[in-house]
Amino acid sequence: MNKFQEAIECYDESIKLNPTGALAYNNKGTVLANLERHQEAIKCYDQLIQIDQNNSTVYLNKSGSLFALKNYEEAIKSCDLAIKINPKQSQAYFNKGHALDHLKRYEEAINSYDEAIKLNVNYKSAYYNKVKALLILKKYQMGINCLDQMINLDPNDVYAYTQKGIAIYC
Repeated sequence: MNKFQEAIECYDESIKLNPTGALAYNNKGTVLANLERHQEAIKCYDQLIQIDQNNSTVYLNKSGSLFALKNYEEAIKSCDLAIKINPKQSQAYFNKGHALDHLKRYEEAINSYDEAIKLNVNYKSAYYNKVKALLILKKYQMGINCLDQMINLDPNDVYAYTQKGIAIYC
């Protein structure tokens, strides 16, 4: 914990010396988020957004803190801004899908996971969450097809085989 506080103090000094130093705001926000001080992290990210509105990473980072605070609608908006700036950022699509999942907007979530997978064919978490949403919607065959893709990518994926068994059984 002391190392985190020491890092925050360094970022504060950097910000004091250079109030438009984007990196210090982003890094301070990341440390605060790791400490689960998400409100403070969001304030850092918002300060950075005032400096640089075209930084997709800050919107992505902000979405993580908004998600942690269960502010899913705002997390989705933040992901959308990240995607608008950088449409090739698979993590933004994943985060959006995850927030949509929590709002039980499963079809939209699946679409977001599909975008994440298009950008990163090895994105296991996107596959896992997509399968979960498909099974909730009772789209078992689509879930099985997705699991088969996962197994093709990693024939030793125990989770994929387990989930496939569940999907077949249902």
